[in-house]
Amino acid sequence: MTLTRYYRFTDEATAKTALEPLGRYVPPTTETNEEGEEVAVDGYYVTADVGWALDPVGVIFNNDGEYDAETGETTKEPTQMAGWHINLAGQFPSELDSFEVTPEQPYRVFF
Repeated sequence: MTLTRYYRFTDEATAKTALEPLGRYVPPTTETNEEGEEVAVDGYYVTADVGWALDPVGVIFNNDGEYDAETGETTKEPTQMAGWHINLAGQFPSELDSFEVTPEQPYRVFF
């Protein structure tokens, strides 16, 4: 059994929607500060708890960019892989099964 499972969503909004009911994403909200003012609180990924870890990888690019050998400048931008990606280690919620992918050469892994 692999330590890491890989998931691809159409975009980050879809990932957040799938992860929120699992408690692995907390959406933006507001709270009242010490002066009684409403302030925005950014949403965030819950990246670990006992028995699991989440790695929000995001967009991944193919290894097809081209670069000037002398200057290192990009002469051809690499192309973007389809989707928005996360990796999970530990407990694997069945609610994410439809998003699971099996890359031949994973971009990032848990060790």
